[in-house]
Amino acid sequence: MVQSLRWGVVGTMDEPAPLILAWVAHHLALGAAEAHVYLDRENAQAKTALAGVPGCFVTVCDDAYWAASSRGARPLRHTARQKYNATDVYLNRSLHWVLQLDADEFLDPVGDFEAELAASAARTLRLRNIERVRRGEGGDIFAGSFRGVIEDDALAEAVHGRWAGFLDAGMAGYHDGKDITRTGEDFTMGVHFPIDAATGQRHTDPYAELTEARILHFDGLTPLHVVLKLLKRANEPAYKVPRKFGTQRMRQFRYVANHVAKPRQLRKMLDGVFGLSDAQARILGAAHLERPFDPRPAMAQLGLAADLSVEAFDTELRDREAALIERTGLLL
Repeated sequence: MVQSLRWGVVGTMDEPAPLILAWVAHHLALGAAEAHVYLDRENAQAKTALAGVPGCFVTVCDDAYWAASSRGARPLRHTARQKYNATDVYLNRSLHWVLQLDADEFLDPVGDFEAELAASAARTLRLRNIERVRRGEGGDIFAGSFRGVIEDDALAEAVHGRWAGFLDAGMAGYHDGKDITRTGEDFTMGVHFPIDAATGQRHTDPYAELTEARILHFDGLTPLHVVLKLLKRANEPAYKVPRKFGTQRMRQFRYVANHVAKPRQLRKMLDGVFGLSDAQARILGAAHLERPFDPRPAMAQLGLAADLSVEAFDTELRDREAALIERTGLLL
């Protein structure tokens, strides 16, 4: 570790407590000076468990929080809330580098990434991401393996068949990574990259990539979690300026919305888009990566414990999202 280097992570989260605890513990164990959790909704279990954890800062984004903010009220878009909270950390903390991550994203060093940060003169460094795929039933919420970008459309079709159109470059979510950003620059924080405060546009620095680390993107921790995430986006209010989603995400939204009460069809989509068989993994070749992930040792170091089973996670998830499940008629 480069002792003088202070980097940190920030996330705005509305997730079951076990995932939040794992996220905090994992990044602090890696050497993050600070891990900032902004709770988008009250989560007493997470707040209580993380109270007193060195380096962890928990903020509940309730009505009083937003009323006292420069926004004056809670932004409607969750991405706007993410950007505001990440910028708050970026501008007001004694960190050298800040990375905005969702609760289902985990930094994964593949070398001495702190030394690479310290040696870099860049204002931002891009972190590539790989995406978790479930490998059948069983295991905990982090079980499975990972896939990377597939540039060959024919290969993606050979692997995923009818579901290839639900993927972009062979991935269900984003595939162009996220930036870790040097503080002290004239930036505000975006979800994937910083914004030039003077122009309000994405920064235009020469592209520089962080080669010694990547992001593990779980894109939904359980099948139910995936469907609920997609349902939330499919049921977002209509805005004057709609959010831009990739074609593959729009297809996922529409499929879930059209099959919300058809669990067999939902399972087929989940297996086809977010899962991978052994045979498919072999065809993917170098685009498939075996990378076991277990945050329990990091949690234990901080005295944190949680049930990371799919069953326990889904039980809490059904409770937190009961209104959405009832309103949409979801059967899964």
